[in-house]
Amino acid sequence: VSILISVCQPVIGRIIDRSNRVTWKKILISAGILAVADLTVLFFCKEKSMVALLFGMLTLFVNCILTLANIACFYYERKGIHIDFGFGRGMCSLFYGISAFIMGRLTARFGTQAVLFSGMVVMIVLILVAHTMPCENGTEEIATVISSQIDVLVD
Repeated sequence: VSILISVCQPVIGRIIDRSNRVTWKKILISAGILAVADLTVLFFCKEKSMVALLFGMLTLFVNCILTLANIACFYYERKGIHIDFGFGRGMCSLFYGISAFIMGRLTARFGTQAVLFSGMVVMIVLILVAHTMPCENGTEEIATVISSQIDVLVD
């Protein structure tokens, strides 16, 4: 799976850079949908070889999503919108610590199914957030949309 991931990441980047119709946002949402579908099938799958294949596919989808988050940051920077990447990384680390603690508690109480369910919830939230992110607009419009989203979060 690691070899496939290392091949897919630059391929996705090239597709996004060269295509006028395929954007990081579309691929991000598609990878999120595929991850939700994968997690749903994992809920009901009992065959070990199929579980291994599905986890491999899930690893591929999630790693593509991580790459696309970086691409989104570069996209906004090219549009003239500064993104504080360090703050974003710090918040992700904080969220990771909190979610790891919560996942440990949920797994101890409800078993491994809690991990699958939580993964679906996180992916659905990611899809919804990605859907609201501006893409393919002019710099001024993107700046206005981002500013209004930040104002909503701060208020």
